[in-house]
Amino acid sequence: MKKITIAYLMGFVTALAHAAPPIVVEKKVVCDNLKTIIESISADANEVPTWSGRDDTSKYILMANTKTGTWTMIQFNDKIACILGAGENSTVVRSGKYL
Repeated sequence: MKKITIAYLMGFVTALAHAAPPIVVEKKVVCDNLKTIIESISADANEVPTWSGRDDTSKYILMANTKTGTWTMIQFNDKIACILGAGENSTVVRSGKYL
């Protein structure tokens, strides 16, 4: 079993090495202080925080309205908060299948 796992991982790493370089996209984002953004989204879309996470430099909040399916992803630190994306037709994924 261990040999099969190692062979699989080596194949995966080899496939990644031959993949095309990633595409870098720049987009405009809306930024303000966190309190203003959350209050605005809560009032306008009736979205509430449903998930939070962090990396080495930022924190994240996913706001969502489970009745309407709208969502907003916010990235923030101690000084500023920015809306990374927003949309409709959100679905809670519990099975690991997301497509």
